[in-house]
Amino acid sequence: MSRNFEQFHPILSTLLIIIILYIFNIKLGDSLLNDISNYIITIFSIFCGFSATSLSILFTIQDKDIIKKMKSFGTFYEIIVYLEKAMFFRFTAIAFSFRQYFL
Repeated sequence: MSRNFEQFHPILSTLLIIIILYIFNIKLGDSLLNDISNYIITIFSIFCGFSATSLSILFTIQDKDIIKKMKSFGTFYEIIVYLEKAMFFRFTAIAFSFRQYFL
């Protein structure tokens, strides 16, 4: 799988879903929106936990040979940035899901 596809498919798929909902004028009911928000909060919270665990493991095993090789090739920092971006977007999705409860 190409690197660009891996980076941009979540954004592109989200935009595609939004466009389909807009074109076909699909209205989502309040109960469905509440369910979706609950699912997003639950699943993305779990994913954030996994990402945080992965980051902490990567930082604690920095003296291992494989990590030293990854640092020499520059892939270690790419993985760190990738996990940080993933956590940022997950926190953003969680924040927007919580936003529904306060409006």
